[in-house]
Amino acid sequence: MNIKYLKNILPPQDGAAKITTLAWAPNNFKLAVATADRVIILFDEQGERRDKFSTKPADSKYGKKSYIIKAIAFSPDSTKIAIGQSDNIIYVYRIGEDWGEKKVICNKFVQSSQVTCLTWPFEGPIIFGLLEGKVRAANIKTNNLRGTGFLSGHADGSVVRFYIAEDPTSDPQGKIISHPVPPYALCWTNTGVVIGGSDKRIVMYSRNGKIEQQFDFSRDATEREFTTIACSPSGQAVVVGSYDRLRVFDFNSSKGMWEEKPSKEFQGIYTITALSLEKGWFSSGKDRYLVARTTETLLLGDLHKNLLSEVQWMSEGVEEKFYFDNENVCMIFRAGELSLVEYGNNEILESVRTEFMNPHLISVRLNERPQRGVDESKKMAYLLDLKTICLRDLLMGVNLGQINHDSRIDWLELNETGQKLLFRDKKLRLILIDIETLQKIHMLSYSTFVIVQDGHQELSYALDEGLIEFRTAIDDGDYLRAMNYLEERTEFDNFEVQAKLAILNKQFKTAEGVLIDNNDLDAAMNMYQSLHKWDEAVELAEMKGHADVENLKKLHMQWLLDTHQEGHAGEIKEKEGNPLGAISLYLSAGRPAKAATIIATNIDLQNDSELVSTVADALLKAELFERAGELYEKVGLSREALQKVVRLEEEWGDELVLSKQPDAAISHYIEAGHNLKALEAAIAARQWKKANQICEVIDDEEALAPHLMKLAQHYASLNDLKSAEKFYVRGHMYKEAIEMYNQAGEWERAHQLASKHMNKDEVAVMYVKQAQQLEQQGKLRQAEKLFVFVNEPDLAITMYKNHRQFDQMINLVKQYHPDLVQSTHMHLANEMEQENNYREAEKHYIAAGDWKAAVNMYRTVDMWEEAHRVAKDEGGSGASKQVAFLWARTLRGEAAVKLLNKFGILEQCIDYCCENLQTMENIPEAEEQFIKAGKPKEAVLMYVHAQDWESAQRVAETHDSESVADVLVGQAKVAFTDRDYPKAEALLLRAQRPELAIKFYRDVDQWREALRVCKEYLPHKLKDLQDEYDKAVIQKGSNDAQRLLDQAKQWEESGEYARAVDCYSKVTASMTPDVAVLEKAWIKAGDLAAKTSTGGPQLMSMKPQIFIAGDQIKEAIDAFIAAREWNKARKVAQELEPRYESYVEQEHQRFLEEKGDTDGLEKFDITSALDVHVKKGQWSTALEKAAKHDSFRVWADLRDILFKLVANLQQQAEFENEVEEFGQAQEVAHYYALRSAAHGVTPQLDKIAAQITVSILRHTNIIPADKAFYEAGMSSKQMGWTNMTFVFLNHFLDLCEAIEEGSIDSLDHADFMDTDIPYEIPLPEKLSIPDNLREEAKEWVLAVSMDQQVEQSLPIDDRGVYEASLVNQDGSYSPPCVVTGYPVLHNAMSLKHGQVANKDDWNKVLMTMKMTNSVELHDVVKYITNRGTDGPGGILGLSFHKSESYHIYLVRKLYYKISVLTQISIQHFFNFQHKY
Repeated sequence: MNIKYLKNILPPQDGAAKITTLAWAPNNFKLAVATADRVIILFDEQGERRDKFSTKPADSKYGKKSYIIKAIAFSPDSTKIAIGQSDNIIYVYRIGEDWGEKKVICNKFVQSSQVTCLTWPFEGPIIFGLLEGKVRAANIKTNNLRGTGFLSGHADGSVVRFYIAEDPTSDPQGKIISHPVPPYALCWTNTGVVIGGSDKRIVMYSRNGKIEQQFDFSRDATEREFTTIACSPSGQAVVVGSYDRLRVFDFNSSKGMWEEKPSKEFQGIYTITALSLEKGWFSSGKDRYLVARTTETLLLGDLHKNLLSEVQWMSEGVEEKFYFDNENVCMIFRAGELSLVEYGNNEILESVRTEFMNPHLISVRLNERPQRGVDESKKMAYLLDLKTICLRDLLMGVNLGQINHDSRIDWLELNETGQKLLFRDKKLRLILIDIETLQKIHMLSYSTFVIVQDGHQELSYALDEGLIEFRTAIDDGDYLRAMNYLEERTEFDNFEVQAKLAILNKQFKTAEGVLIDNNDLDAAMNMYQSLHKWDEAVELAEMKGHADVENLKKLHMQWLLDTHQEGHAGEIKEKEGNPLGAISLYLSAGRPAKAATIIATNIDLQNDSELVSTVADALLKAELFERAGELYEKVGLSREALQKVVRLEEEWGDELVLSKQPDAAISHYIEAGHNLKALEAAIAARQWKKANQICEVIDDEEALAPHLMKLAQHYASLNDLKSAEKFYVRGHMYKEAIEMYNQAGEWERAHQLASKHMNKDEVAVMYVKQAQQLEQQGKLRQAEKLFVFVNEPDLAITMYKNHRQFDQMINLVKQYHPDLVQSTHMHLANEMEQENNYREAEKHYIAAGDWKAAVNMYRTVDMWEEAHRVAKDEGGSGASKQVAFLWARTLRGEAAVKLLNKFGILEQCIDYCCENLQTMENIPEAEEQFIKAGKPKEAVLMYVHAQDWESAQRVAETHDSESVADVLVGQAKVAFTDRDYPKAEALLLRAQRPELAIKFYRDVDQWREALRVCKEYLPHKLKDLQDEYDKAVIQKGSNDAQRLLDQAKQWEESGEYARAVDCYSKVTASMTPDVAVLEKAWIKAGDLAAKTSTGGPQLMSMKPQIFIAGDQIKEAIDAFIAAREWNKARKVAQELEPRYESYVEQEHQRFLEEKGDTDGLEKFDITSALDVHVKKGQWSTALEKAAKHDSFRVWADLRDILFKLVANLQQQAEFENEVEEFGQAQEVAHYYALRSAAHGVTPQLDKIAAQITVSILRHTNIIPADKAFYEAGMSSKQMGWTNMTFVFLNHFLDLCEAIEEGSIDSLDHADFMDTDIPYEIPLPEKLSIPDNLREEAKEWVLAVSMDQQVEQSLPIDDRGVYEASLVNQDGSYSPPCVVTGYPVLHNAMSLKHGQVANKDDWNKVLMTMKMTNSVELHDVVKYITNRGTDGPGGILGLSFHKSESYHIYLVRKLYYKISVLTQISIQHFFNFQHKY
């Protein structure tokens, strides 16, 4: 590599103007330079200045000169630039593809200290270093990381290597180098690491951190410290900057070492602070390949072989990736398609679809080695998915086969002939495949020798490179090469050569004969020893009488022991007559059966009990139970054998449990007689039927108790309450059983169980407590049942009374206390009367049979029309006439005559009065008769009619205390009529009826007195009365101005300053034309408010009052709105200008939206409230609010309309396509409605809601894909399905990136291969999920991606496919569950009209519906069960016709409403509407 000076691209500056950093863009079109004044200048590839922009500080309050730029780096697509600054921040600017595009900050990362350096790998996050020594990653978007790594240098000389993700070809990571000085100049080359620093040395390290070479310039007086370094794109050259100088170093591949090239001097440039090399085009690391384009073709060339290919190629704006790892073929990846171009061939060799672009996962072999009988060989191996390899013949264009594996494959390679395939999986296993037979052979990684295992013996054979080379030539049919190899290495006349040739042909006896014939016995013996044929060597030595036979036997034995061939050694010992030695060796070799055979044939050894026990134990461990039994039987120890077997069975079971195989341990525990352990294992393995059977044979109830609890809880979760009860009762857990029945709503069975196993007091206490809890939850009906079960109806009566459900209360009184019905009605009537609820009081008076009390109640409050009505309805014409007469008496004069004429009883009343005058003297006698008859109230009323108040009071106090108040009220009314107000007020207060005193004062316009009484006796009603008074004053007009002033003055004198200010401020121009009066009133209000610190609201209201006085209603309303007096603004609009009512509501709603008051906003518009929650990122709250309001109803209405629409469309053949489209939409609407109904009802339905969310992913062709995957990920996260969460959220982030880019070409769909989740989907126009939620998802994915226990894979069911997919392995389809959307595989339940469901899920929905009485669940179940007949209830039948658009409009309207909540696509519907 040579350096040539071209020109200055930035002119010299006056004074110090340090260039802090610079960087080339990956596409080589842009060079970014950071100047001392914090400006980024952009140059083109010719060095011409084209653009610039200024950077910004992290906090503007510190000023624009508070920082310097420390590092910059371009994004892999060259459209963004990351800038690290000394004020602890990294900004990422979007600079676009063309010059002059607007520069926008798209990301920022605030740090804890200064950013010192950064790099942006081609794949993965931004990697940066901090002044405090930390190295961090900044994720711009989620990427599928594929082994990207980086180096970081630290001030203590440490160099650390780190890989962003697992990479099987990666070097060890962590601290690899300790350099003597800080590594200011650091780069990573193809051969290792190059470092320069302040010691004036350039040191080359190997990839593992060992020093390989160094250049020492410390004795060069002109040299200074090395400050910066840059590596060429090929990794074969580096340029190092120092003071006024650039030094160049090239790597000589033939010598395997670095060489220094001529340096370049620059006078006056001083210390070189930044250095960057332009990345050459079309370089794969060897600078030998080129790529060029025309408008219709692509040119690929190999410069070393002088081969050029030109193939037809249309770019279409899609980015391609070129790989030049194979010397014979170029691999091009574009939009999920791999194309192969053979250099020198003008046609594309092959194109296949694959999502895996790593060259380590693709292998191509093109005629790389000649083969016998084969003219051409072109083969390829690549991945279809992470566990499937496809083998393809490129000549014939056919597949040779597919290889399925049980683990992820991370590397593969064909051999030179294309006959063998070697691949490695994630578990670091090497597997060799024979291409012709597709047979797998498992191999060990990184082997340098072959290990042959024979039973328990291992034989090692060293690999001979010469033999391998010779055999390769023979296999290739290259006999000339094989012959030349032999001629070079052999001399055929030599007997040793002849012996070697015989050995190579495996003719060992021939070789032995040649050596013996030449009197070389030792060579023959050495031959056998070198071939590990010790038996033949010993045999030959014995036959020839070699002097060293015994030593040879010892060496043979030692070799057998060293190579772990104890079995063969045992056979030798046995032949030599050494049974004990043979047994010891057999046991060491794991062949206890051989040892047992020796004992069985040797009586002396049978008497050695210790030896027999040792051999028997070895037999048991080898699972040779019969042989162990035979041995014990042979030596007469059968009982001991049985005990050992039992103990071994238990130990075996314990071992299986420890290894997480409890299901396999059950039978061993049973064989060992440990039923309790067997039960524990069965429960752990969730084999409930077997656990149930084991329970039947266990008698230890105390030890069994905790297991019974688990069994009971399991059956209760399955709603098998009888089985659960059996276990609860057996374990004496009666309360738990009763609680189970109570929760299931089976109160009678719960009560039976409680009565049987608990005493009455315990039952009562438990049920009363349970009932009170239900009462607090608002479940009064259930609480009533529990109260009645424990014979506590009075508590139920009290409960209904407290909740003011008087009808249910009376029903219980009728049922359990019929003698108290009348008194209960009277009691309720009196309470209602006290609460001024006269209608309810009337109902209970009449029900108690005392209608006269109702008449008297209405008389007391001057509601004479109601009194007359009751008297007429209940007492007949006579009673009504009497009430009319009493009514007339209160009116007097002409009004009374008109009233009597109205009822036509004037003459009768005159006669009645005359008769009454004649019988007045008989009143005392009538009183006596009434008292005797037990009707003192009649006597009281008689005296009241006669206005004999003293007598009425006397009779009431003596015989009917309840009537005392009525007498006082009647007497007070007369006093008010006579204008004796003090007396009337005193009487009403004695009767404890201050509200009547207020009413009477108000009726006679005595507002001051009314307000006084209200303040003293009913202060909680004072504000309402004050408002009423204000309204009355405003309506009365100008005559009341002086009255308001007088009232204000009185309030002021009495210390009621706030009220005084209020009165002063209410004086308006409409009340008086005298401006002086107005001015006086308002100035007085202001002064008084200022002096007493009161009158905030009052003064605020003065401005609106002025507008009202000037008849400027709109301005008055605006003034109230500005003061946030919404009720007053609403009141003015209602009373004075109703057309502004909607204006007030709109302004109030807008204010609530800006304030974020969702509770208040819900009263106006639930959709707006949901929008506020979404903007705040409160998605969970938004979903809950939507579920509580109309989200279910919207989905249910859409579902029902679509059902009718599809049913009618099916009757007309021309709508076949539309039936499919709307049928899919109908299915989506059904599942969303069911999910809405399941949300928040009970935790039992949370799993069903999550499964629905996951299964809906198959419909991402009509719903927003990013939102669907986000919801699926979050639902899975809530359920603890970590692997699924990782897959869904990772794909969600990929989708967000694709939406921003506007293309799905780069979208990785590998995780969803062979599932029903669609790949070709319409991208939403904008992102559906807010930024903060996307960031949370991104952080979660990043954190979990480093967890080795989490795999990026979907769960597989027993079909061998993704559990939620309807597509089976053979391409057939399983029916979806109508409840969850998951495939129905087992335990299916057939419903009407071809629908199916998983039985457990269907039963769970039904039970929840019955227990909660959920209206939404009732609607869903009704829809499912009625589907296909008359349709869902409440939906009008559709008679669809092309000319009828109403139903189309209705569906469209529902779609619009749905889009507010879900943004569901309605394009296909609009297309349909446009067509028809």
